[in-house]
Amino acid sequence: MRQETKILLAAFVTVLVAFVLAFFAMRASKRPAQQNQTTTMQVWQVTLCYPDLKASRLVKLSLSIGATSMERVVSELFERLKSPDSPDLSPAVPAKAKLLSVRREG
Repeated sequence: MRQETKILLAAFVTVLVAFVLAFFAMRASKRPAQQNQTTTMQVWQVTLCYPDLKASRLVKLSLSIGATSMERVVSELFERLKSPDSPDLSPAVPAKAKLLSVRREG
């Protein structure tokens, strides 16, 4: 009976260690998810160039865009290039153009 008790005790300790390791693994996997949920707003300084067809030149406009991702910044830039704020400027992108996707490389 002494050997049976040792085997039973070893099995109990093994199961206990497995539960403790599983608990810590689940706790560690939750931490990165919480960090991703708290995204910070970044401010992007950009310069857009619009064609001034009457004066045959490019007009540069500097602006700041606040967004949480680069994809949103690109989408905002695309929309602003389609419709400039000033009526004297021509759109740099045709109004019917659609942005299909934004992809980050490098």
